[in-house]
Amino acid sequence: MYISHNEPEFFHWHDAELMQVSAENNFMQWRVNTLSITKENSQNSEGKDLCADNVKIIFKDCKITSLLSYGFESWQSGQLIAHTEDRYYSQAEILKFLEKMKQSSGWVCNLLDGNCIRKDNFLHIGFELDFEYIGESFFRLELVCSDFTAEWENYSGTAWYEQVK
Repeated sequence: MYISHNEPEFFHWHDAELMQVSAENNFMQWRVNTLSITKENSQNSEGKDLCADNVKIIFKDCKITSLLSYGFESWQSGQLIAHTEDRYYSQAEILKFLEKMKQSSGWVCNLLDGNCIRKDNFLHIGFELDFEYIGESFFRLELVCSDFTAEWENYSGTAWYEQVK
């Protein structure tokens, strides 16, 4: 069993699949497939980024601080045919979104580079989420937690981007 503690910046979240979400009180747990563990992670001694499936991510004392739905533009034959603005969700809307997350699978989430900030003994983490929800499909979820733990049984291979070098 591999256990990475408070190292969210040492995972490469691009194309990781968020398969399951559970949340109660101030505790949230994710099950993630195809998650890349960087060579900087304390649990990776291979000298290259590796991939793991069925990774359990635990956020303790977790609070979702914001949810942004990215706006978009759609063009056809040089003409703008649809446009929406970026929109922040209210706390009530965030709770509904979280309920939908708990009932869904197959998410793609990305942790942007440099997006984990340590401040006042808390981790501030932002994720990009690609998921169809009430006509919107690209979100930025920001949360704060006191503790981040990732657990997995074994590696499934080398990270995809290491294979194309």
